[in-house]
Amino acid sequence: RALDPESACFVICLDHAGGPDVQSRARQYWHGDGRNRFFDKALQWIVLPDGAAGFLGEHAMADGGPALRINQYIIAAIFSGPPA
Repeated sequence: RALDPESACFVICLDHAGGPDVQSRARQYWHGDGRNRFFDKALQWIVLPDGAAGFLGEHAMADGGPALRINQYIIAAIFSGPPA
């Protein structure tokens, strides 16, 4: 069964490109190649081939506070390891 991005709450974009510097990574996080970003989704996480990751949020639904909180929660979960 194919996944339908239209019904998703958030999107994880697995990119095939990246860059060594902050500017090229920022461009990649913002729009990538233009084919795998869903700008109507409030929450998108972008993962580059080297494991670097970024977040793209549509500000009307996920402005600063909520976006920061969900990212802090995810980072804490990643660094705490799997549940016991």
